[in-house]
Amino acid sequence: IQDVDLTTLTHSQDFMIIGFSGVWKGLSPQEAVEIVKQKIQTSLPEAADQLKTTAKEKNNEDPIGVLIIQL
Repeated sequence: IQDVDLTTLTHSQDFMIIGFSGVWKGLSPQEAVEIVKQKIQTSLPEAADQLKTTAKEKNNEDPIGVLIIQL
């Protein structure tokens, strides 16, 4: 495990993103949040696909996998 973060979830969070290192080497956390916010209301799978596609465009060397949990 490269990065572990312990966070208390509150009612103000709408979703949580868990991603392989390739996601975070390609995107900042804020960029990832913005991508998901744009798509999550219409389709959670589309949000995940867009996040993976964008991360792959910016970083194609590391594994890219993503899990979005809608809270």
